[in-house]
Amino acid sequence: MTQKIKYLAIGHCCHDRVGDDNILGGTVSYSSMLAQKLGADSSMLTSFGDDFLFEKEFATRDITVHNIPAEKTTVFENIYVDDSRRQTILARAEDITDTDYKKLDDNYDIVQLSPIADEIDSSLITQVNEGQLCIATPQGWLRQWGGGGEVSYKPIDWSQLSQLDVVIISEEDVPDLKASLSDIERAVKTLIVTKGTDGAVVYANKVEAHFPAYPASVIDPTGAGDTFATGFIIRYAQTKELVESMIFANCLASICVEHKGVEFFNHITSVDQRIELYKKNLLDLSAGSPLRIK
Repeated sequence: MTQKIKYLAIGHCCHDRVGDDNILGGTVSYSSMLAQKLGADSSMLTSFGDDFLFEKEFATRDITVHNIPAEKTTVFENIYVDDSRRQTILARAEDITDTDYKKLDDNYDIVQLSPIADEIDSSLITQVNEGQLCIATPQGWLRQWGGGGEVSYKPIDWSQLSQLDVVIISEEDVPDLKASLSDIERAVKTLIVTKGTDGAVVYANKVEAHFPAYPASVIDPTGAGDTFATGFIIRYAQTKELVESMIFANCLASICVEHKGVEFFNHITSVDQRIELYKKNLLDLSAGSPLRIK
C-alpha cells in the first residue's frame, strides 16, 4: 500500500462576509479539503478565534488543525461594482511565525504557504526542510490596508521567495504584471501565472510554456485558483513531472468552475477523462519531454 503524502497548508481560515451572513473563506480552508480528497494526509497551521463558525468542516474530513488562538477570526467583505471589487478587512487573526511552525512535530512532504492577510512571517520560509516541496500562493503578502480596512496592493521583494519550489500567482494579483514579470521570474525558481479562461503559463529553467485552459461551462469561478495550485503540487509530488502536473491542475480547475463551492469534490473522478482529452486535443506532448523542477 502506497504511503499517503503528508500535506500541510499554512495561512488564515476566514469568514467572507456576504450581507449579514458569513461563509467559509481562506485558501487553506479549501486547499486542505482538496488535498484530503485527493488522497493526502492533510493538516493545517492557521489562526482563528472562538468566533470561527466552520471548524467542524475540517473535523468531519479528518483534517488536523493546528490553531494559533486569536481574539477574532479574519473577516473580509467584498463589494462588487461593475467589473471591479472593493475589498475590506474587518478583523484579523494572529500572525503565523517560524516559531509556530517549529512546534509541529510532523515531517511533511508538501508545505503550501497561502497567506490572505499578510499573516505568514517570511522567516517561516527558511524553516522548510530539504526534501519537502514548498509552494506559495502569495496573494496575502501583496495586500495592505489602512485604518478603514480597505485593501490595496503592496509591492514585495520577490527574492524572499527564492528558495520556494513553486510560486503561483494570478495575473490579477500584480498590477501591470507585464512590467514586473521579468523581475519576478528571475527571483523565483518556478513561476506559474494563471490567466483564467486563457489557462496558465509556467516559467521554469529559462523555459516559458503556455497551457490552455480546459473548456468549461463556468457556473462559479470561486476557488479555481486555489484548486489549480493544490492540484498542481499534489500531482507534482506524485509524478515529479511539470507538464503532467500542469495538465492535471488545469483539468481539475475546469471541474471546480462548473460547480458551486465544494460540490465539485463529488466530480473529481472525471478528471482522468479530461486529461485524456486535453492531451489529445489541446497540447502536443510530442514536442518535447516533460520539464522537471530541480
